[in-house]
Amino acid sequence: MGTLARQYQQEQAQRVNKSQTNRQGHLAREKRQLFSAKEKFLFVLMVIIIAYFAVSIIKTQSALFEINNKNVVLQKEIDLQTKLNKDLADQVSVLSMPEIIIAKAQQQGLTLNDKNVKAVEK
Repeated sequence: MGTLARQYQQEQAQRVNKSQTNRQGHLAREKRQLFSAKEKFLFVLMVIIIAYFAVSIIKTQSALFEINNKNVVLQKEIDLQTKLNKDLADQVSVLSMPEIIIAKAQQQGLTLNDKNVKAVEK
């Protein structure tokens, strides 16, 4: 019975050793693998999506900035042209006065003849 008891103790020791190594191996595998493959894939996919949206937002902001700059330039050109048109309209109103027209005609040698003037009826 002594050998039978020793065999039984050895088997029990082997079982305990196997269970301890299994537990330690299982724990070691859990510690080594922090994220599963699916979690890693989802993380990479999320990073790619966030990067895409960030680039898209930056691109849109850049386009808006460029359009606003063009708008400012066009507004300045419109203001300049409006001022020029107003100045020209003022010149037309000044130069269309009858006294100035008569003075210019006399400078060029023309004379005023009342007999050739006809009244226009409306």
